[in-house]
Amino acid sequence: MSKLFGKGASYLHLTAYFLLGLALAGPVRLSFYFYTKPFWDLLIDGLLVAAAVVLALRWVQDRGKYLIVLIPFLALSWMRVEFILFSKAEIYVVFSYLFIALWGMGFGATWKFFDTNTNKVTKTLLSILMLMGGLVLGQFGWSYPLVPVASVLFLVSLLISVLESGQNGKKSNFVSLAVLMTALFLVINSLLPTPRFYESQSKFHDKVVYSYTTPFQRLDITEWKGNHWFYQDGINQFSSIDSWLYFEPFAHPAMQLVEEGGRVLIIGGENGMLARELLKYKEVSVDLTVVDREYLRLSRSLSYLSEQRGEIFDEPKLNVLEGNVFQVLNRASEVYDAIFVDVPDPIDIELNQYFSKEFYELCHEALKDRGLLVTQSGSPYFATTAFQSIQKTIQAADFRVEAYHNQVLTLGEWAWTIGIKSESELDLKAAMKALDFKTVETRWINNEAMRMMLSFGKSYVTSGDVKINTIKEPVIYKYYNSGNYQLQ
Repeated sequence: MSKLFGKGASYLHLTAYFLLGLALAGPVRLSFYFYTKPFWDLLIDGLLVAAAVVLALRWVQDRGKYLIVLIPFLALSWMRVEFILFSKAEIYVVFSYLFIALWGMGFGATWKFFDTNTNKVTKTLLSILMLMGGLVLGQFGWSYPLVPVASVLFLVSLLISVLESGQNGKKSNFVSLAVLMTALFLVINSLLPTPRFYESQSKFHDKVVYSYTTPFQRLDITEWKGNHWFYQDGINQFSSIDSWLYFEPFAHPAMQLVEEGGRVLIIGGENGMLARELLKYKEVSVDLTVVDREYLRLSRSLSYLSEQRGEIFDEPKLNVLEGNVFQVLNRASEVYDAIFVDVPDPIDIELNQYFSKEFYELCHEALKDRGLLVTQSGSPYFATTAFQSIQKTIQAADFRVEAYHNQVLTLGEWAWTIGIKSESELDLKAAMKALDFKTVETRWINNEAMRMMLSFGKSYVTSGDVKINTIKEPVIYKYYNSGNYQLQ
């Protein structure tokens, strides 16, 4: 054994297999991170790794052993590259197979490079020990500090191995190349972002690129093929694929009915997407009162959101109000031409209050004579009772209401409810059917779309005795969470 550890090739063998273990730890860790049931993924990758090793042992001959220089690259880059490419679909698969093939060649090259005089049993046991050591340590996130250190030890061992051979020429050039390549790998590795693992990843199929929990809710952003989905408490709010199919119907029907120079209020809307649509009207001033002030702070700086809506928080026509929502409504009397309620679905008692009779009564007082109230109302087909309760509750707050809906690709069927003060003489449905939206830049909504959205056809469920939602008797969050199960 002393002879074994007296040779540079032996040290090279130990560090190389340790690096190979660290390299393999990356995709194994990612499989447990991205997949709730990683067994089949690991089995397939394991078979591919075994096949790559067998082929490499047969293919790698004397000159092929110089492929050992690939090992630091694999250890430094495999997990980082796969993590970056995971949401890129096809290219992720291509690189996964490429790295597996390179790993097999690195394994075969290390086997050939090792001191051939060493007992094969000892050689095999040491290979397994160092490989498993790197694999296990890499699962605990220790690969980040260990890989650069092990890469330097790898280079030193390689240098000692060549010096002990007493040869120069091609071998010395090979060492120079190995040093240069490893240094380049270290530089590239420092430029690649360190993978950030989020606890909420287990709740999503797509890659989570941002997650944060505020005092009110958990915010998650996922990515797939360059597009992003935005979640609040695990519920999809909108996507970069089709955000206009949600926010244009939310904003423009009411805004087309607001007189020039009007003043509107957004309740919630911390992501700024609704404000972006409202600010398309040059003569309208927009006030924003938020439910989650921490979300607003994040939204101002989060690039994923600013890419969608632009820097609308710098617009002078947008005024972010101090105080909570109920304080703002209590001090506003016949101030606004329209109020937009852009809050998450009523999944709990906290959010239930923004769909209550008392809340809508405060909105009623804050609106001018022909003032309009607009709120998102969930799915009319999958949460029918909650949808109908919202309409009934708004009516109880002295509004005349109309509902409309749209098929949003990434959300499904979604609805909004618009209310106008009962004393107004405006025929709301007729006025909405006549809207042409020619005075504002839109990507989708027009007169044909508006007429379509006002049509529901026959209801396929009978909701029976739907209750009005109040602070004292909250029901909407129960209706919402049970969906249509109670109607079956």
